[in-house]
Amino acid sequence: MKKIFSAAVLALAAALALAGCTATPHEGGPSQDDPIKITDGTQAPGAVDTGALDPGALDPDSTPAVENTAAAGVSGDTARRDPVAFHDAFRTGGGSVEGTSYTVYTDYESLVKDFPQAAELPEHYSPEKLESIVVIAVKDVVRTGGYTVDYHSFKVASDKIIIDITEQGPGDAIVTTAFETHVVLIGVESRAFRGDLPIEITVNSGNREKTLN
Repeated sequence: MKKIFSAAVLALAAALALAGCTATPHEGGPSQDDPIKITDGTQAPGAVDTGALDPGALDPDSTPAVENTAAAGVSGDTARRDPVAFHDAFRTGGGSVEGTSYTVYTDYESLVKDFPQAAELPEHYSPEKLESIVVIAVKDVVRTGGYTVDYHSFKVASDKIIIDITEQGPGDAIVTTAFETHVVLIGVESRAFRGDLPIEITVNSGNREKTLN
């Protein structure tokens, strides 16, 4: 009788011990109720790997700047290049009346006849080049020597073409007192030239006053 009782006590103790083991999670192992933790180099089951997020994508300062097409010359929503392909300046000789004038050339022979200097610049002026460009020759006559004259800007307005040149005076340099003629040759793409518009020549952004060195 004592043996039967002892066996029953041992069986009960073993059952209680077994129940305690199944109710307590194994140390170091997650239960089904624990959240899934994602660390570097892993991903949750079933998740789609979309690649690493570029840290700069959230930084507004790292976003590439949008090109300012308005500053580059935009007509409607179509951007266009600067129509002036090249320009050259040189002094040709004397003169008699101070001021500016211009001539438009569409053929090479007429251009080099009036300005032989153009023949020395075949990379800019040639019969082939003048099939796609128009050359505008701006003459600027000044009262004395020592001036520097050059191209500044070309603009097509609604009712005219405006070409601005720069004049820089001789300063304290020793110069002649005779008139001098300076020429600026401007190569404009034919597609951008409006032959029906008058051309206005301005000096030093519209200010005719001579600028000294």
